[in-house]
Amino acid sequence: GGGGGCGCGYPDYVSPEVASRSDAIVKRLGEAAAEASPEVMEWLRQRPLHATLNVGGCRIGVVHGDPDNLAGWGFGAEM
Repeated sequence: GGGGGCGCGYPDYVSPEVASRSDAIVKRLGEAAAEASPEVMEWLRQRPLHATLNVGGCRIGVVHGDPDNLAGWGFGAEM
């Protein structure tokens, strides 16, 4: 587990390898953002923090983190 450079505050059951992979993805996303036009960055800033979808007749909510924190683990479940 541990903090992770992405700021996700991983719980102890998340392996260091998963956190490391996430850090690499966040690093690449940061590099891509640095190369993006101001218009693209503004479009990204305006994206919602959640989505509601209909999947197989079920209404589901999609978030990164939990409803209280982008880096939250309130919905986390140890596997």
